[in-house]
Amino acid sequence: VIGVVIAKSQGLLVIRTRGGPRNVAVSQDTKILLPAGQEAGIADILRGAEVGVIGTFEGGGVLAAEVVVVIQRRPDQ
Repeated sequence: VIGVVIAKSQGLLVIRTRGGPRNVAVSQDTKILLPAGQEAGIADILRGAEVGVIGTFEGGGVLAAEVVVVIQRRPDQ
């Protein structure tokens, strides 16, 4: 799933996709990569960033993220 981060709380990202908003669960096991390939944490994902998420859909339509790749940081960064 590819989209833009519109909200973030501990363990959860909400991303805007072409199909509408998606809830993405992020755990300690989720690998997070910045555009240059460095590993990062959820704190490094800012609202407005474009991300790609690989994971498994769980109950309630929540996507359990295995990998989150920050494609582009916010335009002002």
